[in-house]
Amino acid sequence: MHGLKTSLVVLGAAVTGHAFVAPRAGFPTITTSSGLRPFSAARTTEAPSSLQCAEIRSRVGRVVAMATSSARGPGDGEDARSPDELKAQAAKNMLSESSVASVVYYWLEFRDDLTPQWMKQFTYRNGEIQDIGWHEHLGLLLRAEPEEMVVRRLSQRPQGGSGNNPYLKANRTQMEYNVLIEPQKIASKIMQVREQISREWIQDLGLISAENSEVERHREDSLCLDSESKKRDRKLVFDHDPLNNTSSPYRGKNYKLLLDMITKAAVRTYRSELRVSGDRYTLNWLEKFMHRNDMEDGPNLKGNDLVEAIIDGPIVVIKDPRTEKNRVIDPGHIGGQLMNFRQSEAQLVSEAMESIPSDHVELKRQFLEERMRDQLDNVVLTQRRKRIVEASAPKADFPSADSSTPQEGFEV
Repeated sequence: MHGLKTSLVVLGAAVTGHAFVAPRAGFPTITTSSGLRPFSAARTTEAPSSLQCAEIRSRVGRVVAMATSSARGPGDGEDARSPDELKAQAAKNMLSESSVASVVYYWLEFRDDLTPQWMKQFTYRNGEIQDIGWHEHLGLLLRAEPEEMVVRRLSQRPQGGSGNNPYLKANRTQMEYNVLIEPQKIASKIMQVREQISREWIQDLGLISAENSEVERHREDSLCLDSESKKRDRKLVFDHDPLNNTSSPYRGKNYKLLLDMITKAAVRTYRSELRVSGDRYTLNWLEKFMHRNDMEDGPNLKGNDLVEAIIDGPIVVIKDPRTEKNRVIDPGHIGGQLMNFRQSEAQLVSEAMESIPSDHVELKRQFLEERMRDQLDNVVLTQRRKRIVEASAPKADFPSADSSTPQEGFEV
C-alpha cells in the first residue's frame, strides 16, 4: 500500500522537529514521520497562530490558482464569472462545509474520534473550503493516498479501588491496532451527505415566501399592537419546529445560515440596482443603515431581524436641490424590495442545489479520466524503458548454422 503510515502512542514523545505534551490517560497522541504536523486526540499539541493559518491559506490559494490556470481557457477564469455564478459557488461552498460538519457528527456518534482529527489535519494542510472551493476540496480528497495509523494505547484502569494502588497500575496492558484512513471513501461519504442536504435546502428554500409573509405580518402588528403583545403572538409561530424528522443533524442551523446568506445577498443586489438606477437618496439611506448595523459595536442583525429593523426605520424627507421638491424615503418600501430580492436569491440558490448530483458525476468522471491517463502514461513509460534496456544490452555472438569455418572439437 502506497500510503502514509502514522504512529499513535500513549505518552508524548520527542520526534524530530516537533515537541509534544503528555496527554490525559486513555487518549492517544498521533505522531507522524511523514513531515506532517502532528496532532493528538486530547488536543495537546500547540495550535497554529492566526498569522500562520493566514499565511498557509494564502500559499495554498496561490498554488491552487497556478495549478488551475492552465486548465482554463481565455476569459474562463474566476474574474470572468457572472455574479450569479459567484453566488452559486458561495452556496455550494457553504453546502460542503455543512456536509463535512454532518459527517464529523456521524463519526463521533459511532465513537470514531480519529477520522475527524485526520480531516481537521487535512483541512489545515490544504486550506479551508471557502478558500480553495468545494470542487478542489473534494478533488484533493479523491487524489489523496490512503494513510495507515498504528494506534498504541494503555487499557483503562479497573473501576474502583485507590488511584495509587500499584497492583492496579501494573495490570494495565498496552493495546496496538491499525486504522486505515481512506480519503476516497471520505470524499464519497461527503458527496452523499451533500446530496442529502441539497435536497433539504431545496425544500427549505420554499419557506422564504412564508418568511416574507411573516415579516409583513410583523409590520402590520407593529402598527396595531404593543411590543409585548407582538412578542407573545410571534412565539406561537416560531416555537413550532416543522423540521423535527429524519434529516441531517444541523438542518435547523443550516436553514438559519441559509436565510442569513440570502438576506445579505439581497441587500447587495438591491444596492447594485440602486446604483444603476441612480436613486442615490435611497442608496445613501440603506448604506448608512448597513454601516451602523455592521459596526463592531453595532447590532449586527441578520435574516428576518435585519429586514424588520429596516422596515421599522425612520421615514426621511429630503429636499432635492435640483427640482426643489421633497423626496420621501420610505423604509417600508425598502424592506418590501429586499423581500422581493430575497425570493429571487432563494430561487438562484435552489437552482444551484439541483445541480449537485450532476456536479458529483462530473467530478468523478474527471477523477477517473485522470487516473486512466496516469495509468496509460505509466504503461508507455514502462515500455519505453524496456526498449531502452533491450537496445543497450550486449548481444551474444553465436555462430551461424551454415558457417564453413571449422569448429573446435569436430573433425572436418
